[in-house]
Amino acid sequence: MASIIPLAGAGYTYARGAFGPVAGWFVGMYEILEWTIDLAGVIDAAGETVCNALDMDRKYSPIFAVLAVLLVMWVCHVGGPFFWKTCMVSAIIACLLLAFFFICGLTNASYSNNFAANFPYVEQTSTEVARKVFRLLPLSVWWLIGIEAVPFCSEEAKNEKEVPRDVPRSLLRGVGTLCCITFVLMMIAAGMDWSSVGGLCGVKQPLVEGIRIALGYDNYAASRFINWIVVIGVFASLPPIAYSGGRALFALSRAGYLPNWLSLSHPKYKTPYCAETTILCASTVLMILLNVVKFGDLNAYEEFVNLDRKSV
Repeated sequence: MASIIPLAGAGYTYARGAFGPVAGWFVGMYEILEWTIDLAGVIDAAGETVCNALDMDRKYSPIFAVLAVLLVMWVCHVGGPFFWKTCMVSAIIACLLLAFFFICGLTNASYSNNFAANFPYVEQTSTEVARKVFRLLPLSVWWLIGIEAVPFCSEEAKNEKEVPRDVPRSLLRGVGTLCCITFVLMMIAAGMDWSSVGGLCGVKQPLVEGIRIALGYDNYAASRFINWIVVIGVFASLPPIAYSGGRALFALSRAGYLPNWLSLSHPKYKTPYCAETTILCASTVLMILLNVVKFGDLNAYEEFVNLDRKSV
């Protein structure tokens, strides 16, 4: 659809064009809610990873999260080639971390010894299996987030004639890259020995813990270096999500669903800075509120999006 209707708003624009303004409004509101909640989760993760890299208590993570938001806000406001180059460099560094994990995993994998321990057989009813699969469905949203930024940027292409060719290619290559990385990551993780951290299902950050297992927990310098690479990897997710959420707000404002000031463009960089600032601020407030509200020992955001592995 992005190749046919190359406009900011992606799913909202397509729904409005196909089913009318009412359907467009519902889809647009859903997209804004999706981007706001997802961005709050990534902002929270950014603050936590910085705390881990600095060996600081997690109570300081909101401070670093706000600093990350300010940095991302500046990158999004500048926009243009600088924005995409920043995203590209941070994504390449994150991919190098994944490649390092693959190498470490392959040198320490033993499927004959570890596969059964990582995935013990438990007899369950079909209802229990269906419930657990349903609770895992929110994780698929992150796949959508990784790809949906492509249609959002179709309106800003330099050559509109190339959009019908480039957008489908980008989508297919992006989905293909995600599938390959996910498959390899799962296969390598399944063969590693996770007994020292309580098993694979109990690990919150399998990528970091897997590298630590391979290198040894006594290797402090390597552990700190890995933590900072993870910070860059998390940062790679923030600008594209803020970009897409800002474009969704911009499109709804331009169509008259939301206040006109949300569709204002930066006088110098010509980016929808009001919309981007609004969604970043809303997500930051949501992140802080969900960190304050607790359900026992469980972070409210994790409960909200059903990411608590123990419940699965």
